[in-house]
Amino acid sequence: MTASIGRIALFDLDGTLVRPGSPLQRAHMDAMAAAIAAATGTRETFVYRGGELFYREVNLAGFTDAGTVRAALVLAGLSDDEADLRLPRVIADMVERLDRVPLPRAGRADADLLPGAREVLEGLRDAGFELGMSTGNARAVARWKMSAAGLADLLDDGGFGDTAVHRDDVARAGVAALATGGTPPRGV
Repeated sequence: MTASIGRIALFDLDGTLVRPGSPLQRAHMDAMAAAIAAATGTRETFVYRGGELFYREVNLAGFTDAGTVRAALVLAGLSDDEADLRLPRVIADMVERLDRVPLPRAGRADADLLPGAREVLEGLRDAGFELGMSTGNARAVARWKMSAAGLADLLDDGGFGDTAVHRDDVARAGVAALATGGTPPRGV
């Protein structure tokens, strides 16, 4: 039914479906901090202030994983070119570290999900929308979070922050991933 209608709905994860500062997001940030530390030799932590996430004094609102890692590498003294060269390896290291973390509160999605998140997704799916993600999280990180939060059956494809530094690129990739037969979908 969805393919003939061509309606999609893309969702961000952190702060939209998953609680900011949830155990899922904290595990993600811990894995990222460890991967950055391994690449730079300096350990910085991510800090939540006023519901927003900071690395040093940089407000990470709207940053992708690739954008965050790149900014951290430059803050550590790497040139833009060197940061771009190291970026894929640091992202891969973050994902490998996160894969070794047991899913936080597996089976207790209510602790990580914002109220009504699952119901909204189910309602849109039942109305014929194809659902996807438009998230700054790396693809593997997003799938890890959705599995832990009990949403893997509803969200799988979309646009991700593995390589995209800018959010617009993530959204365009999400729309393209859900397009069927070359027809641009109508979406939200």
